Amino acid sequence: MRTHSAAISSSSFRLVVAAVAAFAAAVTTSAVAQSSAKPPLTPQAARAIAKEAWLYAYAPIESYKTMYNPAVNKDFPGYVGGFNRFRHYARMSTPADTDIVTPNNDTPYSWAWLDLRAEPIVLSLPAVPAPRYYVNQWFDMYTHNFAYTGVRATGRKAGNYLLAGPGWKGEVPKSITKVFRAETDFVGTLTRTQLSGVDDIAAMQAVQAQYKLTPLSQFAGTPAPKQAAADAEKALKDKALVSTSSKELFGSRRELGQDYIMQRDLGAMLGIYGNTKTEAVYGAWQTGPDGTPLDGTKRWVLRYPAGQLPPVNLFWSITMYNLPQRLLVEVQ
Repeated sequence: MRTHSAAISSSSFRLVVAAVAAFAAAVTTSAVAQSSAKPPLTPQAARAIAKEAWLYAYAPIESYKTMYNPAVNKDFPGYVGGFNRFRHYARMSTPADTDIVTPNNDTPYSWAWLDLRAEPIVLSLPAVPAPRYYVNQWFDMYTHNFAYTGVRATGRKAGNYLLAGPGWKGEVPKSITKVFRAETDFVGTLTRTQLSGVDDIAAMQAVQAQYKLTPLSQFAGTPAPKQAAADAEKALKDKALVSTSSKELFGSRRELGQDYIMQRDLGAMLGIYGNTKTEAVYGAWQTGPDGTPLDGTKRWVLRYPAGQLPPVNLFWSITMYNLPQRLLVEVQ
């Protein structure tokens, strides 16, 4: 069984792998150039490094392409709804089903992709009486099958199984039956549940419905881990809201100064690819006198006192945008 993965074209894949190979060659060339004790990198050696990089990257990129459609691409017919949730094929396949190739009607599939970056996910499985067969095949982004749960691997009893990424070091609750560690923070499952015919569909669906995926914090009743990315995004948005000038947001790395990362992030959020201040300056006013965002349902007056118009060499203008899109609005 394979899945269609056309979201990322083969030409894009070749470009990505070529970039990986070129980067590997460039890094090696740089390292050799800095060491007078080693001979320069030969074209043959660079070609060998590029070949190794291409082969190393092939399976992970194919894996990402396969994950993208069901977990990220909302326009894909087989979209599962995001990470950390199952999508069950709870009926017999027909020729009209095209999102999975070489399907079978012996063991309908259930898809799930897990994001383990913030915390592990707990897989809760029901007791499944004989003779029904089921299996959860778990694979990482290298395509390695790192874990199996189901009739053969873990038996027919109910259980709770913790799936953790490579960097997790937390405490395992006592109610966890077994811990499985993956080499990557994104993992997936193709789960198969036996179907004995049309009359068995309802019973099979009842089994599928009991496959549960729960974040560890929710399972254990503990506070969810703080999301570093969410904290960073809030800090950026808070700073962007009170930013009134582009002077420090655009330019070369040297011109942006020591805090260049935050400055360029603000520039990218407020109006990406703006001019350096020696060419143009962009002002912004996004909040009212009380610090709250400007509300379009109210009337506002922007007043320049006499003799205090913006100091410019050529021209200046005022444009009104909507938020957060920052696009033009209809003005009466």
